[in-house]
Amino acid sequence: MQILFFSYNYMREYFSEFINYLPDISENKKENLNFYFNELLKVARPAGFIADADEDILWKRHILDSLLPLQESEISSIIINSGRIIDIGTGAGLPGLPLGIIFDKNKFILLESSEKKSLFMKNVILNLKLKNIQVACCSIDEYKNNEFNAGDLVLVRAFKKPLVSLELSLYALKERGKLLYWRSRSFINDNSKEKKIESKKINDRINSLGFYSHSFFDLNSPGDIGRRGVYVFSYDKQGKHEKYPRNINSINKDKLASEVE
Repeated sequence: MQILFFSYNYMREYFSEFINYLPDISENKKENLNFYFNELLKVARPAGFIADADEDILWKRHILDSLLPLQESEISSIIINSGRIIDIGTGAGLPGLPLGIIFDKNKFILLESSEKKSLFMKNVILNLKLKNIQVACCSIDEYKNNEFNAGDLVLVRAFKKPLVSLELSLYALKERGKLLYWRSRSFINDNSKEKKIESKKINDRINSLGFYSHSFFDLNSPGDIGRRGVYVFSYDKQGKHEKYPRNINSINKDKLASEVE
């Protein structure tokens, strides 16, 4: 198996300080990251599982972007202390697969409804002999959220609109769990102003879903992939309105959820 190391050099070139926030990256983990990157190039990109891009942009936009939140020691700590981590709408395995390679002591479940994308991820996991990552081929509302399957942490990247994603995450999130939401900017303030939606309405909805606190982190990123950030939400089932989560059709018809970009 030929391993290409130029992708890891991109990480070092742009984030000399960023590396210090990562757990120890063994040579085996570097090789695994690069194998996955090459599979994205050879298989996922031609199949249309990810957007077409050259190698440089693809590395930054997908592999590096999945790891950017680890610049924040608080986020690294959240991941380390989460027993079961569920990546909803993972697509070709982003961000769950890169994070699962790095945090090999944590259990990752990659949730994806597409059988073809699920098969792609299963082949990567099989080739790399990753024992801590599994694929669940189902839609989020079909996922069996119980004491054995619920996530201590849910990951949301490039999935659906913010309020839609937060509500759908309730199908997979454990009591007192947390959620990481990849985001270019704060939707609670910026977007409510742009769309003239009162910030109170958005916060009220977030609270009704059971999320009692949130923090937004601006992340250092290469200029050619644009501004990047991540939300950390904390969840308390006791604060959730009894009607949530609703079915997919009801969520899709929700005016507030559809307006918040």
